[in-house]
Amino acid sequence: MLILHGDNLAASREALVLEKERAGVEGREIVDLSARHLELETLKQSLESPSFFKSERLVVIESLFSLPGSARKERLLKYLKKEEIKVKLIFWESKQLDGRSLRPFASQAQIRLFKLPALIFKFLDSLNPKNSKTALLLLNNTLKNQPPELVFYLLCRRIRDLIVVKDLGKKGLAGLAPWQQARLLTQAGFFSLEKLIEIYAVCLKIDWEQKTGRSWHSLEGELDLLVLSLLE
Repeated sequence: MLILHGDNLAASREALVLEKERAGVEGREIVDLSARHLELETLKQSLESPSFFKSERLVVIESLFSLPGSARKERLLKYLKKEEIKVKLIFWESKQLDGRSLRPFASQAQIRLFKLPALIFKFLDSLNPKNSKTALLLLNNTLKNQPPELVFYLLCRRIRDLIVVKDLGKKGLAGLAPWQQARLLTQAGFFSLEKLIEIYAVCLKIDWEQKTGRSWHSLEGELDLLVLSLLE
């Protein structure tokens, strides 16, 4: 059993792809399951039924631990805790899991954490109209060691989070740690809701142009322009 988790999605995804490639070389049947609509019977069938190809199996379950609390989630976790898993099983999560979630599996699982460098979050936290020089410097330093696609994704996610905060206030931050709530509430105070929506629309436009090859700029150049517009 292997658990891949953490906020460095590029690194954790790469690790998952390598595990799948290794399984392919070994001749394993690969079964991908999304926890969003996963039912207990489907999980049992994937882990217990004989392989259609009469080969060993790799089962990948995405975002199980991240599901909101529910009776369905409890049934899935209870089964996984009690049963002796005989196939190779990988859990992939798009965020860092806390110790309470991992504790029941600690004795039987290899756990790998993929963390983003602190500099990325320092850049994201610096985004406010009174801090343009520092934000641009931190952006350029971040891009020296991180792919622009990752930085763009995290910047757009931060803008989306700020829109939620600006629209709903603290009640839009349920599930976040108090220090995360305080940070986002403070940062949202530097912007109007209209400005944040305008910036997010630019994010969507950049994403479309990059994916369709219609942009005049590299993604690094688009990030510079986006940060400048964000800090006007």
